[in-house]
Amino acid sequence: MEENQCEIPHFNLKGEDLESFLGPLEAKVLETMWSLPKKPATVRDCYEVLNSKSKIAYTSVMSTMDRLHSKGFLQRSIERGKGGLYYVYWPTMSEEEFSEKAVRQVLNSLVSKFGKGMVASAFAEEVEKK
Repeated sequence: MEENQCEIPHFNLKGEDLESFLGPLEAKVLETMWSLPKKPATVRDCYEVLNSKSKIAYTSVMSTMDRLHSKGFLQRSIERGKGGLYYVYWPTMSEEEFSEKAVRQVLNSLVSKFGKGMVASAFAEEVEKK
């Protein structure tokens, strides 16, 4: 995969998994894109998986994939098919790469706000508790 320049937009302390960093639908779409065996995938491919789990509008999936592309989490290209032109999408990073990037951005944010010493000390104390 190519080097990704996207920034994780925020960190929600109360969020679960990807929802700590992305909106709920963004998280579901990105998780679905990682799980699809066919890459690149169409909006319809992603929509069918999500819609099989709970009802969702095709346009919601389409606009969310466009937003994830704008944020740098999905890459896309234009394909030609029976119905005309359409986009195909693929993740710009693996789930593991996302996790590593997210952890590093959170740590860098904490260090810039509170300093290396406090972050390292708090981190060491938390690791000892576990």
